[in-house]
Amino acid sequence: MNASWAFIAIAIATVLRSSILAALCGLAVWLLRSRTAALRFLLWRWMLIALLALPVLIRVTPPILKTSRAVSQLETTLLPRPLAARAAPLNVDKDRTSFSSEPAKNSAEWISVVPALYLLITLVLLVRFGYNLRRLRQIAAGSQFIPDAQFRELAHAIWLESGAFLKPRLASSNEISVPVTFDTEDVWILLPPSWRKWEDAKLRAVLTHEMAHIERGDSGTLHLASFATCLFWFHPLSWFLRRRLSVLAEEACDEVVMASATSPEQYANLLIDFAADVKRWHGRLIAEAAGVVRGSSLQRRIEKLFFVNQNAQRGRKMFAALAMLIFAPALYLTAAARSDEPQSQPKMIWPLWEQIAGLSEADVAALEATLQTHPEDLDTRMELLVYFGQNAQELPFTSQLLWFIQHHPDVSTLPMAQGMFRFSVQMSESSAEEIKTAWEDAVAKHTGSPAVLLNAASFLERTDPERGLQLLREAQALDPVIPNRYESEIATIYAAAEFEAIRPRGRLNSFRMSAETSAHLRAQVESSGDPALLAAVGRTLARWGYPPADQLGLALIRQAIALDPGNAKWPAVLEDALAEPERRAAFERLRSEPPKPGLVRIGSAIAEASLIGKVDPIYPPVALAARIQGTVEFTVTVGTDGKVENIELIRGHPLLVKAAKAAVLKWVYHAATQDGKAIPFETQVIIPFRLTE
Repeated sequence: MNASWAFIAIAIATVLRSSILAALCGLAVWLLRSRTAALRFLLWRWMLIALLALPVLIRVTPPILKTSRAVSQLETTLLPRPLAARAAPLNVDKDRTSFSSEPAKNSAEWISVVPALYLLITLVLLVRFGYNLRRLRQIAAGSQFIPDAQFRELAHAIWLESGAFLKPRLASSNEISVPVTFDTEDVWILLPPSWRKWEDAKLRAVLTHEMAHIERGDSGTLHLASFATCLFWFHPLSWFLRRRLSVLAEEACDEVVMASATSPEQYANLLIDFAADVKRWHGRLIAEAAGVVRGSSLQRRIEKLFFVNQNAQRGRKMFAALAMLIFAPALYLTAAARSDEPQSQPKMIWPLWEQIAGLSEADVAALEATLQTHPEDLDTRMELLVYFGQNAQELPFTSQLLWFIQHHPDVSTLPMAQGMFRFSVQMSESSAEEIKTAWEDAVAKHTGSPAVLLNAASFLERTDPERGLQLLREAQALDPVIPNRYESEIATIYAAAEFEAIRPRGRLNSFRMSAETSAHLRAQVESSGDPALLAAVGRTLARWGYPPADQLGLALIRQAIALDPGNAKWPAVLEDALAEPERRAAFERLRSEPPKPGLVRIGSAIAEASLIGKVDPIYPPVALAARIQGTVEFTVTVGTDGKVENIELIRGHPLLVKAAKAAVLKWVYHAATQDGKAIPFETQVIIPFRLTE
């Protein structure tokens, strides 16, 4: 998916930047409209080369805009993507309930089809292009050599006058209706059989025109233009360039003929005669060649014959050099006009939050100085937010958080960042009220943004759980495609209410909930007939692992099974909850052991958010037939190249382990970095296998 988005981004950037450059080129052509067609042809040929080069230049040219930041030692970051709780379960079908734990299908999956569709259309066009070139070779191979000595002497003299580097092969072909010039292995000028009846003046004009094509390399340019339409078929500019270059090539060669003392009337009659031949033959029969006449541009060409300004030929090389001096920097600026570090989302910095909390005063001062010159540096602001939160510096923490709420309330890492204020220190009522007011203002300003509603709920739910529920349900209604994003938050609020009743003032996850609010929310769970809600709350309580909350969680899941006994999802949730003690023991064992030398340990949610290549497991047919489902868990080691190097089984059904392992071994992560260098890391991977009816 990332590769698909990268492809689309490059395509869009190429279209936009080449269009800007083409507009500048068009302006230059208009300013030079009184000059020769050859000069205008040269400008558009440069534009063609620029179009072909832009996709590469966009990637390799250093950006013009630089964003500097003094980030001290904490350059250990992962891919800036929203946190994901766990690997998505593998589903057999798509049946869902109102609060199902199955992941919904991402509506953006069609994006992955775009590169394949592009390649298919490009391949078809390239095949057609190759066929036309092959057809040229066949026509050249079937042509007849012209042995006439007088003709060849005239052709040799005109070739010397033209200054062309390559001498063409001249022949006659029964398959063409007008003279044409093209390149295959050799350079060819083919004449129709009627050339023997031409007057000397007509023959000289034709050969002068065709030799001008060879001297200028028009055939190769038109081949390149046709190739560009195969690669950039989606861009109207490529088709415009092919058409425009073809027309200007003919006009430039007409100017050469007029400079040889041929009268406009005589040459105009020649073009009219050839146009009649094309009409009679229903075409020239060669698509990828430069010809002496093109019917659609005939009137324009004839009109220009009578207004050729011979003085315009003077200074052509000087104007061409001047245009090139302007065009080259314009191409570079068009390709490099971007920032080196677009900051639509700050990087995830949670793996090193302890190092952030231990920054020196000099480091913090350097970060604050960076914000003075780059106030939109979201990475720096996020690091300061975590630093102030972990050190319980309430006023600067509140100031940074308010800036995010006012300027970027949809940043995906805000829910975790604003929860970094130390649990052991209670935030003052004035700061909490100020942040609450700012979030309510942001919600009113961004009523249609699920991300803003989710971020606001993540803060407001701690002091006003019912307001948090309201915002989460509004976000869920706006974003029905990805309901799991909100379901876990909703379940957490209800689970906190159950926990408040078991351990009053326990303040799990910093929730501050009154007994009245707790009773109200618990009543909603008790009276609920939604098995999905019951299962989600039960699973959350079981994962917290505080007795007797874990037993209450199992009871809620069993209640979901009783309400919906035919649905295989709820037994799977129960099986997962029952395995929680084993999972916790494995986690505690892993945490108690020091990491292997040279490794850092990263949480599973953060590691999964850094995935750039993920392969879903194939449900084993035997397990599917036996209706076996469950969860497979591994401890994996990821190398500096982001690939899984080692995998150790924690738990899982034997019939599911092999398929899960085969999939995980193909996963690719963004490598963790420390002090600018990639380092290996260790994490846990959880693969659920789910059967659905």
